[in-house]
Amino acid sequence: MDIWTLFACRAIDLLKDGGYFSFIAPNNWLTNAGASIFRNKILSEGEIIKFIDFGDFKVFESAGIQTMIFVFKKGKVRKNYKTDYAKIIDKNIETEKVEIFLRSNLKKIGKEIVSFKAKINPENLIGENLVFSNEEDEALLNKIESKKNFELGEKEVAQGIVAAPDKYYIVNDLSNFQNKELEFLKPFYTSASKYAFSKTNSYIFYLCDKNFRDEKIDNYPNIKNHFEPFKTILKEAKIKYGTPEKPYFYLHREREEKFFQKGPKVVGQTRTALPSFLYTEDEYYGSRAMNFIRTNRIDLKYLTALLNSKVAWFWLKNKGKQLGDLLQIDKGPLLNIPLVKPNEKEQAEITKLAELMINLQKEAQEMTGNTDKHARLKTEIEKLDEKIDRAIYKLYDLTDEEIATIEKNETK
Repeated sequence: MDIWTLFACRAIDLLKDGGYFSFIAPNNWLTNAGASIFRNKILSEGEIIKFIDFGDFKVFESAGIQTMIFVFKKGKVRKNYKTDYAKIIDKNIETEKVEIFLRSNLKKIGKEIVSFKAKINPENLIGENLVFSNEEDEALLNKIESKKNFELGEKEVAQGIVAAPDKYYIVNDLSNFQNKELEFLKPFYTSASKYAFSKTNSYIFYLCDKNFRDEKIDNYPNIKNHFEPFKTILKEAKIKYGTPEKPYFYLHREREEKFFQKGPKVVGQTRTALPSFLYTEDEYYGSRAMNFIRTNRIDLKYLTALLNSKVAWFWLKNKGKQLGDLLQIDKGPLLNIPLVKPNEKEQAEITKLAELMINLQKEAQEMTGNTDKHARLKTEIEKLDEKIDRAIYKLYDLTDEEIATIEKNETK
């Protein structure tokens, strides 16, 4: 965890009612699971007076972290209040301009910085991520939430494989292994693109007690030879990461294999500027950088379209978890997206559009060179993407004004 939050909690304890304190620190405490106690303390013992998020603008030359400044006032908590919020969205802004902005009490000075009065409802945010949105955005987010009629279950979503350390479990050359050994080597992916199936030349040793329980590694000499040089490192890693009972050549967290095996599934990138979900029925053994969805309660091609939509992006940007300017779509934020499951006809119509998009993306992926055909295909994909977004807007019953609110914030 970030140790600075301990000092911040202690600062709140030392304050008298009406007292202030301010920190400049990493900005990820708003959504970081490890900072939940600190968030709750901030919400239950006073008010945030100001919050300035520096985004990718580097405040300290020697530190690569993304920073923020908050000003807190201790005292009786009101049912709701407004705070002065600002975020630097242009990392190349002149330092002098940032200084002027801060000294002017956050008066807007240009497009490089966003600032507004954000409404805070402490009671509703206890135990949740802390987000800042203006009244217009908040009203729209509440409307999107009100349309929710479906949610994924905990057992329908899984994070990808955690080998720990991954590099010792991945190979690119299969020629050194016997046929019976190849059964434990699976094609390994480290990313997912929007509607597009990624390619890979990597393979992971999928070894765990569920598929290797009664086997002795001596029966697989080439697998043993691969892991033997790393035996000490892997044993130490098992202790470090909390699974010392596992044989050194087992994966740290193998997850349920059903999420990676052949069959309908949705795969999504966890850290991404825009939602990047794909549908596949092929084997897709993936890293911790992805989430996997398997369920028969909703059409998965339709779900892929919904998760890739601007509505989903708007929700995740405002209510989800972020790492700087990137979305951090961990399992929690993914499960919290307000999903709409429409009637069969509407679901089938959007599914058809998703199928067309999948085919277009596949065609684009197989093309080489920047040809006229490639340019036409790109235009076709963009138009289809807009058509899918319009269909999703309709499901949430959004007005032209509400659509404009989403699209003015969208960064495609």
